[in-house]
Amino acid sequence: MNLSVRKGENYALIGRSGAEKTTVLRLISGLVRPTEGNVCLFGQNSHNTVYAQNRVWILIESPGIYPNMSARENVKLKCLAKGISNKSYIAELLESIGLRATDKKKVKHFSVGMKQRLGIALALVGNPESVLYLSSWNVF
Repeated sequence: MNLSVRKGENYALIGRSGAEKTTVLRLISGLVRPTEGNVCLFGQNSHNTVYAQNRVWILIESPGIYPNMSARENVKLKCLAKGISNKSYIAELLESIGLRATDKKKVKHFSVGMKQRLGIALALVGNPESVLYLSSWNVF
């Protein structure tokens, strides 16, 4: 497989169950190593995963969120982990993905779509150059 993703473009991996979509994202993220060939990110070999992790965010299936916290609290926690303390940044991010009106509601009361949007918001924290997203939508 040869995949080139340009900065600012969106890509989706679509295929039947068992088509190895998750494996591709795990390879890109460095969660697994290729048995043959290699993965290059930003012109660098993927063995330097710390380099790539600061520039790419990968969301596989469902986001890692805290259900007893609000959307705002989940994003704030991720911001703190990334060293971002700007309160307006959180509000703008929630606004951009359509969750500002629900930012104080506990995530355990969110619909599946709202949880997915929150996952995308978490992926966007820190403005990574690329966000790769794989969902379990059944398109076949």
